[in-house]
Amino acid sequence: MKQLRKPLVLCLCLALLLSALPGFAPAETAPLRKISVICRDMYTQYWKLEDRGNNLCYQEFEKQLADRGIEIEYELVSDASIADTVRMRMAAQVDVPDMIADAWIGITESEVLAWAGNGLILDVKKLVDQYDEDGSIFKYYDDHTPGVLASLTAADGGLYWFSYLNAPTMMNEDGSTPEYYGNSYMPSIRADWMESVGIPYSMYMTHDELFDTLKAFQDNDANGNGAADEVMAIDIKGYSNGIARSFGLSLQTLAAIDKATNKVYNNLDKPEFKSYINYMKRLYEAGLYDTTALADGMTTQLIADNKAALTFHYAIWDTFEPTISGATDPAYAPIILDDDAGANGFYSTVDPKFGQYCRYIVTSACRDPQAVVDLYDYIYTDEYAYLDMLGIEGKSYEKNEFGVPVSLVDPDWPADFAWEYASVRNTVGMIAVPSVLTTPSVRDRTKELKTDYRKLKSEYIKYFLDEGGAIADLETYGNLSLLISLPSPEEQARLDEIDNVLDTYMSELLTDLILGNRSLDDLDQYVEELNVQGLADYMAIIQARRDRFIEAVGAN
Repeated sequence: MKQLRKPLVLCLCLALLLSALPGFAPAETAPLRKISVICRDMYTQYWKLEDRGNNLCYQEFEKQLADRGIEIEYELVSDASIADTVRMRMAAQVDVPDMIADAWIGITESEVLAWAGNGLILDVKKLVDQYDEDGSIFKYYDDHTPGVLASLTAADGGLYWFSYLNAPTMMNEDGSTPEYYGNSYMPSIRADWMESVGIPYSMYMTHDELFDTLKAFQDNDANGNGAADEVMAIDIKGYSNGIARSFGLSLQTLAAIDKATNKVYNNLDKPEFKSYINYMKRLYEAGLYDTTALADGMTTQLIADNKAALTFHYAIWDTFEPTISGATDPAYAPIILDDDAGANGFYSTVDPKFGQYCRYIVTSACRDPQAVVDLYDYIYTDEYAYLDMLGIEGKSYEKNEFGVPVSLVDPDWPADFAWEYASVRNTVGMIAVPSVLTTPSVRDRTKELKTDYRKLKSEYIKYFLDEGGAIADLETYGNLSLLISLPSPEEQARLDEIDNVLDTYMSELLTDLILGNRSLDDLDQYVEELNVQGLADYMAIIQARRDRFIEAVGAN
């Protein structure tokens, strides 16, 4: 055994002498306040929450909570059973935890609001107002995600969950801020096939040019299998396919919002709707769309089978290519469908610049609401955000000469090795407690991708960030949740009655119109049938929720 140093020996002797004095007792450490949380048991198949103690960033997270006198007790449940487990316990009010981490577990917003109406969960706004003395929690929401609190406020004025906040601070590698940022969704075309049939790739493409290119793929047997089976692998049951937006239509199947007027509309009301249907019908009648793509999962199968001429996803995504069989160096490159090459702008789809996801719910069985508020007083800080998204400086990331964080976790490391250094987001962050994505996120303008084909994606995103985003008419990908307030119980009840019926009718209508099974001449009749099934009520409810949202935020 190593010898104790003199100062330490003296301190131990002094402690022993003091403890022998009458009336002296060493200070006791206050017990940690415990918060029980039920959540999923893993982030990925490699990174299981039961192994969280092996992760350096989680160890630091646990220390930060202990410094605040808090300890989380995790109940880990498999993905397959967590939703039913939560439902059964809430219904029976047996073994109800302090908190439910509803992080994509299959519980619906309607269910949570019903729990609120029955007094089974607590209004976190009241908790925060009572225990958050400096008001920092909701200030963090407003500073980073303005408008989100309004979108989460129920008709009774309550706020019934904490949220994962997504609001990255975009930066270039030199520390400057890009004028525009956002992940763009665009149609992507097989650029290697274009080269093989002698058509030069161009970032902009007219609708006629797209038709002619797709036809040339089939006429020249671009995939080399002897069949005219080069087809589009996109969705036609809705509008999320990259082509509908090029005609000025919204992504929203039932109700969209004109943000200039705050009025709700449906694509069926727009004159461009018929132009879109006629174009899609033309593609189908020419054999350029295979109804195989209508089945769930078959768009990715068409890609894997080396038949997909056109896809729709992130413009710079390069995860499709490795799945393709029977092709040499296949590559998709993004195109902007616009008949005047952007002279009057173009339509695009992008991720929201900020948003909120998941629900972290405080139940009425909570033993220590103040401990919960103290936990979230730490969650909504930059200190936690860095640990959550980036990890520990010097171990998980370092800052470059411009102060921009650069990850030290090599994406090519084996998953089990990278686990030790991965950020909290890969353990309990987002699964048991919210992720808070408010840290700098680097947009690399200089990195070149692997081949000449993939370089097209890099060039596209540079263009979109520096020029294209400024002239585009952008619509956020996803639903309307960031643009409207929560429904009242009466509104939710009506939505529960009509939502699925309307979605089904509309998806069937769009498909039948494109495949020629119904005629555009009878469009007025279809609209009337939709209204009988509740479309007018649906639109009115969305309008009322938009009006409440605007009233709450005071602006668009």
